[in-house]
Amino acid sequence: MIIKVGWEGDAGSIEINGIEYLLQQAHWHSPSEHSINDKRYDMELHMTYASPDLKVQNNIVVVAVLYKIGPPDAFLSTLMKDVALMTNQKADRSIGVKMYKALNHQIA
Repeated sequence: MIIKVGWEGDAGSIEINGIEYLLQQAHWHSPSEHSINDKRYDMELHMTYASPDLKVQNNIVVVAVLYKIGPPDAFLSTLMKDVALMTNQKADRSIGVKMYKALNHQIA
């Protein structure tokens, strides 16, 4: 299963080697696509960033986060009602979550 979240406007950025990459979208895979020491995880988040600089040769960066089942995640908990409504459906759905603030809250 894949769950994808996109947004309009500035969702934040990261800087790598002096190049700014803007957050474009985030999506989760369950189970994880990747493993560490042959261990797969319950879920994997991919945050996809792109550089607006046309001179940058490798202009896409993906940051992955691996999840294991444990106590509820504050950010994912805000999405659960909407995630449940998407079961067995293919459709875009606007839920009004401010991703930048939610991600900063998780990191802080």
